[in-house]
Formats: sequence, C-alpha cells, structure tokens
Amino acid sequence: MSANIKTEQALGVIRQQLAEAVRARKCHGCGCLQKTVEALSQTEIGRTELAPTLAAARAIFAPKEYDCLGCQVCYPAIAANAFAEVFPDEGERMDLCPTDTPGERRGWPPLPGDYHVLRYRAQVAICTLNSTDLASRLARRAPEGVAVVGTLHTENLGIERVIRNILANPNIRFLLLCGEDTQQVIGHLPGQSLASLFQEGIDERGRIRGARGRRPVLKNVSREQVDAFLRQVELVAVIGQESDQTILGRVEDCLRRNRGPFEETTADSAVPEIEAAQPQKIFVAVANCAWISMPITASQPCFISL
Repeated sequence: MSANIKTEQALGVIRQQLAEAVRARKCHGCGCLQKTVEALSQTEIGRTELAPTLAAARAIFAPKEYDCLGCQVCYPAIAANAFAEVFPDEGERMDLCPTDTPGERRGWPPLPGDYHVLRYRAQVAICTLNSTDLASRLARRAPEGVAVVGTLHTENLGIERVIRNILANPNIRFLLLCGEDTQQVIGHLPGQSLASLFQEGIDERGRIRGARGRRPVLKNVSREQVDAFLRQVELVAVIGQESDQTILGRVEDCLRRNRGPFEETTADSAVPEIEAAQPQKIFVAVANCAWISMPITASQPCFISL
C-alpha cells in the first residue's frame, strides 16, 4: 500500500473519530479531546487538511471537567493513534495526552482521583483499573488492612497520581492490581504499563520500559520518586481478576507478611501528621433544633439545661 493511501486512510479515521467526539456530549469537557485537538493543530497536516475538522471540534469545547474518563472507546485517542501511526516522528514529539501537573491539596491523599479512602494506617492499596463497580464493591466492604481502593485509566497521568499518593503514605507497602485493563483500542493499557514499571523501570526520558501503552511517559514525577515508590511497595498483580473473595484473599496474604511502615521519604512526598489539639468548642444537640455551639471558658459549666 502506498504512503499516500495510508495517509488518506489515517486522515479519514481522524475526521470520523473527531466527528464522533463532537456528537458525544461527554467529550466536550474532556481533556482528551481538547489536548488532542490542540496538539494536532500544531502540525502541518492540522493547519491544512485537518483544519476544518479541528475547527469544528474546537467550537464545541466546554470548560474542562476532567482529564480522562477512561472510556472503553475514546474517540480522540483513536484519532491520535491513527496520526501517530502514519507520522511516527511527529507523533513521538507531540503531547497528545492531558498530562499536566495536578495541584496538590492538604491531607492524604494529596492528589485527587477516582478512589475511596478507607484508613490511613493500613498496608494495602487496591487498584481495580477500569473496573469501577469492583472498586465500589470493595470499598463498601471496607476490608481490614486496606488503605484505599481506586481505579486507574491512563498509563501516564494516572500512574503518576498512584505514585505520588502512595509515597505520601509510608504505611502502604502492597499495591494489589486487579480488574479489567483498559481496552487495547484506546492505547492506554495502564495495568500492563504499571506492571512493566515494576519489572523494567523507566528510561532517561521517563518512558516506562516494556509498556505497550501509546504514551507511558512519567513527566511529573522524578526518578527519585519512582525509585522510592518501587522500593516502598510490592506489586501483587492479578490483572483481570474481578472476584471479591479472591481479591480479599490476596489482601489477607499481604497482611500476613507485615512489612511495617516504609522508613524512607523523598523530599517532597511526605504528608505531615498533625496531632489534634484540645477542642475549643462543644456541640450540643437540642430537641427539635439545629446544632448549636458555645465556647468553653473557665467560668462556664460544660453542660446545658434543657
């Protein structure tokens, strides 16, 4: 097949997939679409043959609500993959995925995500990949020894958040990886990419060696953070497993090998523990009324007559 025919076929896929994204309301506020359109706009093909398609997509942009929903069929990702296959050099250089540094917040976990926090001083974190219902079921059971249960949809930004949130809690010593990996058609494969990180590490560009995802590059974490993460947690990979009982059995296996808190920290990873101060107010329930509060002073009794 000639290069011209391959190019025309790729352009057809890009136009079709971006048209699907325009019709899908969920895409309008998604970073996947917005980042892909802006990245393609910087290319020669984007400024010429794809210009009308990109303009139509840009016209429906809404304020960004999320970076990635982990959809089983992601139209912008399929369009980006088609471009990268025909123009591999440009595709390698382009930032086609929303991987900007997320802002931290106080407390743990410091970075937002799709997870359920159960207890800070537990040893096991469970990642259910694309199986959202599995994460919810396990969180409702709140198994002893589990600190957090969450999903993972991308092989770059998602893995970075896992790394930084786990580094912020030295009590977590096991990462149990289960559930359905994101479909190959999207090109993410975060489960396979995360497993490859433990097996082969990253190269000098921050790319996960052996990862089959399209863009498994960790650009918002340092090599020091990655190395500390790999020392802190042991990966227990049962990708594809969605049985609650089987997964909880693996949790029990981990707890029997109590590893104790991780004693190393990186300069920017630890979340300080603050000891609670003596409360300065008491809250009193009054029948048929809202809660009221009063300051405690030496001259006041610590009760109220009803």
